[in-house]
This record gives sequence, C-alpha cells and structure tokens, in this order.
Amino acid sequence: IRAVFHSSSAGATEDSAAIYSDGIGIVIADHNNQAFQLLSEMQPGDRAYILRGESITTLECGITFDGRNDGEGVTDADGVPATYYAEYICYTCGTDWTNVKIVGFNVIDEDLF
Repeated sequence: IRAVFHSSSAGATEDSAAIYSDGIGIVIADHNNQAFQLLSEMQPGDRAYILRGESITTLECGITFDGRNDGEGVTDADGVPATYYAEYICYTCGTDWTNVKIVGFNVIDEDLF
C-alpha cells in the first residue's frame, strides 16, 4: 500500500490538497506534487484510501491521463470535464499549472469503524 496523499506535519495546512465538488464528481487538487508524490506512478487497478472520521473509503484507479487546468476546471485535451471519467479525480501540476496529471478513481467500498 502506498500513500498517494499523506501529510501529518504541523504545516499541513499550507501544503494540503484542496477537495471540492464540481457538480459532477469530487476533485482533489494538489500544487506541484507537494503531497501527491506518487500520483504519477498510479496505474489502473491500483487502490487508494480516504480516511474520514469514522469511515474509510476504498477507491480503485480507473484511468490516468494528462489534462488541462484552465482556471475554471480540469479537463481532458478535448475540454471534457475530468469528472466525467471517474467519481474522484486527483490532479497535480505537470510542466506548469495549466498542464496537469490526472488520475481518476471510483469507489469500490466504504466501511465504518
């Protein structure tokens, strides 16, 4: 198991990823691989986990691609919103802030503990 995003430092607030809904799916964005150090290594079939309070959501990578950030949203090369491809989209900067690495995940399980 590899952590795609992990931070336990006191300064995590300045370096943490943003998470929001674009009305289609959930987007998790990180600036310049600050905490998504392994995102570029993700392959379809790999799993990721989201820990929230008293639950854990298990995600499975379904797609990876290079996309665009136009400041209004994250899309594929044809302008299709990345969230059309998966329930959760994680992305970080590629060569600059407009060229991004996108990884799409779908929920496969959610457990309460």
